[in-house]
Amino acid sequence: MADMHILTGNNAKEWTIVMHFTVPDTTNSVGVNFRTALLNSGEGVREGGRRSSLLAGDGTEGTISAAEEANLDNGSLFEHSVALLVESGGTSNPELQATIREMYATENSRVQAAIGSRLRYFGHTESAL
Repeated sequence: MADMHILTGNNAKEWTIVMHFTVPDTTNSVGVNFRTALLNSGEGVREGGRRSSLLAGDGTEGTISAAEEANLDNGSLFEHSVALLVESGGTSNPELQATIREMYATENSRVQAAIGSRLRYFGHTESAL
């Protein structure tokens, strides 16, 4: 399994990078597991009940693996994409890899906070009477 998949670039030297982040196996403020909340809220599901991925998949040549797809479908992974001006981080492969890894760490923190915030009270119900 891969945490990052680089897709395509454009003439502005921006590259679309698909990132997969682990969703915590913990509960929100009202006792609903974040993975369940992600799926039941529709945040991680597309029409037909399966999660939408930007990636084609058979696990070869840069595509998503069946294991990754299953983890996206069960809510244990969250897919996020960004456009990154890769060449701004250097020109050698090690420099580019360091830039991409730094971006992954930054985005992971940001996405985890967003998931926690958006789904903090998902699942709370009560009667108005």
